[in-house]
Amino acid sequence: MRTSNILLLTGCTVLLLIYSLANFKVLPETNKNTINAILGDKSYISTFGEAPNSSVTDAERTYTHLSYVEQLLRNSLPDNLTPSQKEQRLTFLDHLRDYRLAGNFPVNDDHPDTRRPTFISGNGNICAVGYLVEQSAGRAVAEFVNDHYKYSYINAIDAPIFLDWAEKSGFTIEELAMIQPAYQSVENVNQTSYRLEAPYIVTSSVALTANAFYWSPDFDVYSPFTNNTTRQWAGLAIGTGTILHGILNVNLKSQRQETYQNGLWTTTTNYVERNYLRSALSSGQIIVGAATLFVSARNLLNASSESRLSESGLIVTSFSLPHENGAQAVGGVGYRFAFN
Repeated sequence: MRTSNILLLTGCTVLLLIYSLANFKVLPETNKNTINAILGDKSYISTFGEAPNSSVTDAERTYTHLSYVEQLLRNSLPDNLTPSQKEQRLTFLDHLRDYRLAGNFPVNDDHPDTRRPTFISGNGNICAVGYLVEQSAGRAVAEFVNDHYKYSYINAIDAPIFLDWAEKSGFTIEELAMIQPAYQSVENVNQTSYRLEAPYIVTSSVALTANAFYWSPDFDVYSPFTNNTTRQWAGLAIGTGTILHGILNVNLKSQRQETYQNGLWTTTTNYVERNYLRSALSSGQIIVGAATLFVSARNLLNASSESRLSESGLIVTSFSLPHENGAQAVGGVGYRFAFN
């Protein structure tokens, strides 16, 4: 390769690296479990003297962080703010206090394995910074930011309408990032149940009784279907219905959400209940239904084959042919083939 080409390739590579570094935005998250990207869990440690453990609710951590950062920002008023910005800053800090005391914090809807900022969650609750936007610029602006930057950190929100609001707020981007909590998803509690509901017991009993009736040698005695073909068609229906009933219930789980009022904030817990007894019985129904379906289908095929064979065979026939002296009977022997 010629030297000029090498120099050209090297130059292009360097320019590409420079461009990448200039446009690369590093998310400030350093620990996926910390409440804030800038301060980490400093608020909780400063308040309680230790790091939060798994027994501390997300609402309690959020409340503690917002209380801490409010006092931090009240005690560090920048000198370069205009009178309008200072007034707006203090007003927003009062709004932040009201927001914290209300305790209606959002939840992380779509990232169950990590804490993430959530501008507005599915239940309609808005984040701390979003609340400040809502109180000044209106809910429509907050929802616009949510539509485009729902899980974004503050330094990644580059919408002009938000940047214009931030400039007038009396806060720097870094201070807004200090306010912004990262939220957990709704807490999931897995539960195991062995309770069977009455509707399931009734429908299962009907399905299994129908299968037992099909397999019983007394089927022809008690059944209105005395024809064997009709019995097999009934078996197909019974088997298919039992399989479907088992499939619909084999992996069924129920969910419910409960919200607790815990002092100044609310905590939402999602309970997921799985019934292993119901799953085991439903699996058995699938097996029983499949056996009934298979046997009835096989019997129908065998009956159809036997019917075709019985209609085929040697035949003796006679017919008359016209003759000048009168009709004469003619006999013959043939083989009849049945095609269905």
